[in-house]
Amino acid sequence: MANRRRKVNEIGKKLAKPLLTRHGYTSIQNLNDLNLNYPKKIHCTGFLAERERVKYTILVEPRNKYERSGGLNTSYRLEEHCCRLADTLGKQLNAKGAWIAISLERKTFSAYFGLLSLLKGKLAIPMHQEGLDSYECLAKDESHEYDYDSFKNVDEE
Repeated sequence: MANRRRKVNEIGKKLAKPLLTRHGYTSIQNLNDLNLNYPKKIHCTGFLAERERVKYTILVEPRNKYERSGGLNTSYRLEEHCCRLADTLGKQLNAKGAWIAISLERKTFSAYFGLLSLLKGKLAIPMHQEGLDSYECLAKDESHEYDYDSFKNVDEE
């Protein structure tokens, strides 16, 4: 399970940076590479980036599109410590807290961008159709090159 989760995070990080570039973000830096006044090093997948003169601290939340049961994964949980990091760094850097939700399938992925403020303090990104319609779509059913067996849910056939 831990290896699968680590693999999903690796894939998300690799997919997110080119998507940011493609959608006009510049000055993209890994959040974990920044040496700022944060009380301790927290490993969260995310970036500091700028678009149209606005800075963002962007958390990357990749997940399998479907749950082990086969049903749609309708909510991507955010780690509280990562949200705190994005918030703290955002205040230090005058940046808006944001996220990219990456929905992985066997051969494709989709990606959506939104502000943390849209979540109204909740630690989950709604991934049902109504939610998706309110986010900026960065990618829709695009091909990926990753081995599905390395990140699929354990109980899937």
